[in-house]
Amino acid sequence: MFAKSPSGERRTLTATMLSMLLILGLLSSSSVLSVKANLVTWYQTYGGSSSEFPYSLVATSDGGYAIVGYVDTTSNNLDVWLVKTDAYGNMEWNKTYGEETRDRAYSLVQASDGGYVFAGVKGSFGWLVKVDAYGNVEWS
Repeated sequence: MFAKSPSGERRTLTATMLSMLLILGLLSSSSVLSVKANLVTWYQTYGGSSSEFPYSLVATSDGGYAIVGYVDTTSNNLDVWLVKTDAYGNMEWNKTYGEETRDRAYSLVQASDGGYVFAGVKGSFGWLVKVDAYGNVEWS
């Protein structure tokens, strides 16, 4: 994820910039390769017919990214949504978590074992969930 400046030096696309690009494009499942002002080398969009709300992005130990937030699955029901991508933003997998409550996640970290821990709200209670590297729940 490097772009060359006009002088030939390499610049890293920061996680903040990537996060903004991901947030702007999370409404459909298409991808576009784009170069603008030598900063953006690619961006992806995720989601579909529902309303998706990303809240946290982390760079993963394998060079990819993980994004957590929530998705409006039915009227008045929200589920946590976790997306794992490769280094170019291509979706490797995505999972939803929740029940018949308004479940949301706002924070995400990668655990030392390669899995993920997200924090959020389950209904009206605080919620902490640990998943493995493939998004399978280990504890909640």
